[in-house]
Amino acid sequence: MENLYGPTELTVTCTGYRLPADPARWPRTANGTVPIGTAHPGAETLVVDERLRPAEEGELLVRGAQRFPGYLDPADDPGRFAAGEPGTGLIPCEGGPLTDAHWYRTGDRVARDGEGLVHLGRLDSQVKISGYRVELAEVEEALRARPGVTNAVVVARTDLSAPVLQAVCIGNAPDPAPLLEALQERLPAYMVPRTLLRLPELPLNLNGKTDRGAVAAALDMARRAAPRTPLRTPADRTAAGVLRTPSPSPEGAR
Repeated sequence: MENLYGPTELTVTCTGYRLPADPARWPRTANGTVPIGTAHPGAETLVVDERLRPAEEGELLVRGAQRFPGYLDPADDPGRFAAGEPGTGLIPCEGGPLTDAHWYRTGDRVARDGEGLVHLGRLDSQVKISGYRVELAEVEEALRARPGVTNAVVVARTDLSAPVLQAVCIGNAPDPAPLLEALQERLPAYMVPRTLLRLPELPLNLNGKTDRGAVAAALDMARRAAPRTPLRTPADRTAAGVLRTPSPSPEGAR
């Protein structure tokens, strides 16, 4: 079994990792995902930090024969490419003709480990909550690790008066309360979602990917439908369909 990675701009796949035949030898990564491995022949990968300097963890850049020549509208190219070499420095490409030497900026966060590259999520999925950086994929992985949860999505509600995390999950876990209690044991307080809602299925967009906007809408709808009388116990809140956790302390971690 092989795990292949690649955005459309790199002609579908540009890296891959073959799982060992023996499941006992499958790698254990920090976020519980299968590595995306190493670059295909003819492709070159580079991991950079926010200043486009080589790093062990950061944005994945790719170039090579599979890299597309640029967007149909050249006005979409600025910010999506970088020029230069790791040894002499890279700079963002803000326009002009593209050459084979230009790097495509995937917008994906990766880390190097013994198996090549591990996908950590999108750059825009890292948010700041209570002054701490939070990787949404890490919270989602913690939820999926709980018995009875087959999938979970965490959204950062920056549209509210104070940014908070909210989550939905699917599966046969009968009660959201134990799930949040388990997260409170595993994660710092600022990483525990304030709200957890169980759905029959996750909303998908036309591309078959999770529609996070629809997830936020479902959370809002559940909040509006919840009883207006105080919900004094976790059982009361579970019966209402939404379970909320207390706000984290100013220090963030417990």
